[in-house]
Amino acid sequence: MSNKAFSLRVVSLGFVLGVASGALTFGLVLLLAPFCWLVSIPLVQTRPLVVSLTLGWSWSAIAWFCVEHDALSISVRQVEATIIAEIDAVFRKDNFSRINLQTDNGKQYQVNCYQCPYEFSVGDRWQLDVRLKPIVSFHNPQGFDYRNWMLAQGFHGKGYISTKSLANKRSVAGGDSMQVTLRRLLPGQDFPLLNALVLGDRDYLDAWQKRTLFDAGISHLFVVSGLHVGMLALFLMGLTALLSRVFLLIGGYSYRWIGIAVAVLAGVSYAWISGFAVPALRAAMMLMLALVFWYWPGKRSPLDAWLCAAVLVAIFYPLQFYLLGTWLSFSIVLALIIGFAGSGTVSFWRALIRSQKLAFLAGAIVLVFFNQYVSVSGVLINLILIPIFSFVILPCSFLALLAASLGNIQGIIYVEEAMHWVLYCLHVNREWVDWWPNIHADNKWLMIVALSLLLFPRVFHLRCFAAAVMVVALSMPASSPDQGGFKLTMLDVGQGSSALVQTKDHAVLIDTGASFANGMSMADYVVLPFLRQRGIDQLDRLHITHEDNDHNGGVSHIKRRSDQVVRQQSCAAEEWVWDGVSFQQFQSPNHKQGNDGSCLLSVKAAGGDRLLFTGDIEESAERALLASGVNLKAEVLMVPHHGSKTSSSDEFIARVSPSIALISAGVHSRYGHPHAEVLQRFAQENIKVLNTGSHGAIEVDFPPRQAAHIVSTYRPYHRIIE
Repeated sequence: MSNKAFSLRVVSLGFVLGVASGALTFGLVLLLAPFCWLVSIPLVQTRPLVVSLTLGWSWSAIAWFCVEHDALSISVRQVEATIIAEIDAVFRKDNFSRINLQTDNGKQYQVNCYQCPYEFSVGDRWQLDVRLKPIVSFHNPQGFDYRNWMLAQGFHGKGYISTKSLANKRSVAGGDSMQVTLRRLLPGQDFPLLNALVLGDRDYLDAWQKRTLFDAGISHLFVVSGLHVGMLALFLMGLTALLSRVFLLIGGYSYRWIGIAVAVLAGVSYAWISGFAVPALRAAMMLMLALVFWYWPGKRSPLDAWLCAAVLVAIFYPLQFYLLGTWLSFSIVLALIIGFAGSGTVSFWRALIRSQKLAFLAGAIVLVFFNQYVSVSGVLINLILIPIFSFVILPCSFLALLAASLGNIQGIIYVEEAMHWVLYCLHVNREWVDWWPNIHADNKWLMIVALSLLLFPRVFHLRCFAAAVMVVALSMPASSPDQGGFKLTMLDVGQGSSALVQTKDHAVLIDTGASFANGMSMADYVVLPFLRQRGIDQLDRLHITHEDNDHNGGVSHIKRRSDQVVRQQSCAAEEWVWDGVSFQQFQSPNHKQGNDGSCLLSVKAAGGDRLLFTGDIEESAERALLASGVNLKAEVLMVPHHGSKTSSSDEFIARVSPSIALISAGVHSRYGHPHAEVLQRFAQENIKVLNTGSHGAIEVDFPPRQAAHIVSTYRPYHRIIE
């Protein structure tokens, strides 16, 4: 390899790494990009790698700035507009539709249509009256940033269609494209799993199916990715080569190029069928480059194809490196290339096993880094299912689709039933899946180190050391408060409530957040991932303050993970002590139902500092509590009813006398929470107020011998920038 070629590869790799790191660090990249340029300019001649890293970092900064500038600002509550847009994708179930559309100025929005009277089809152009809202996230420890995820995919806002408007009309019909034809072959209601596998559309999956995919760690198999495009290409290349030899009787070199042409056409067609989703485009691009580099006359390295594809994605889609799928695709493909390198000296099957092992380790490292749910059971399940999906289910799916296009639908029925059986087996054996140890936040980096060391199999002592590190990481308990102290984490669940109280050896979850019409809940999106990251497999108590959906929506999903469940109806007066921390459960006198019947909980550290959960009590219950003489004094108060003006009376605030008041409310709450009058009452008493809608999740530490203090808030990056 010449020095010039080596330098070009180093600079290209530096640019890709710069773009990737910039895409992941969002707010930081916008703040530090100018400083990085000042540092790197003097190094243009002597340190080209530093300059290429800075260039990539800056390119990500420009990309983030552009999408933030074009997207609806988080400070905007709602925008009413009449737009003309083309339909990119449609999800329809009963009378509800979710539509991805693109306006004439290139902006993309995801809008909902409730009790929808319209028949939307991909490719149609519509004039629509819409109410657009900014994309907002729930900001929690090691949480998923939904806003950045949507922005990275090109969306500028969300909203819903005003169905009563007379201005809504189809201007141009899209016709029967190949996309529409294929989706007719696979109606989501009848073939939800095949729809998810082939088209990457998981909207039609039942809630238990989505939960099983996540718990088993196999969600990545049901997205359009390089695996799908690659298997389709290999399948068609092999079929073309066979037919060419049998029927055309042409030379090997010629049928090879015919196979390549068919594979490239298949990859591009698959990307088109998926609506030119960026993951499919990325996979098709990598396929084309790999085939060209592999078979072009002269010696070419597959690594050059990989690097070329990475550079192209970094240039044209820099924010794709914010997405898990991009990292999985590039890391797994790189592992496969390395695994097959030098395969001429070993058998094909040994090279295949080695490449699969490296691909699995690379994927596991990425999943752990992205705080995805990874367990030992997930490792075992993936070891079994990845080969089955790669070499059996995917090829059978393509054959079944081919048969369905010719009028025989038995194949797609059999494939759907086979996948349903696999998921059902995982679902009914979920207790076995949950039994295995999980990777939590405290052992995350140890696991990454151990998995990285396993990438070097020839060094036996290094491999043994990696195994030892992994055992330590899996057996290492998560951090916990000292004896007599406890820690509060009030989660950001939007318009709702959920909080965790941890003592040295016990954990209590207070409320679960809301559930949604699609069968999922805040328990799935926020609470359960958070508990796993904290290393909490089983709760000692699930405490539901009252029966409104925004408090108890996830009970059915969490109760099997709790030794005891306390509901509003069973809220008997009770006191107990765990690890030197005192708990007191009670209700307002003469109030057993509704908001005023909320089941209150007081938690006191050994040092005397208290925390008071109040549910959704209103002034009537507050007056009854004041008259009862119960001790309401607390250093930290969970503000009643999310800061509603019907709660938090002056007398109640004076009796509790908190130093910190915490409010759990959504961004731009449709109920107007927290109310300005309530905030003014707390301000008059010089009480510090924190709201999850503006601060994200809030952690408060109650040490056994010190005053309670705020540990951290997960304030969103966009609020720092704005």
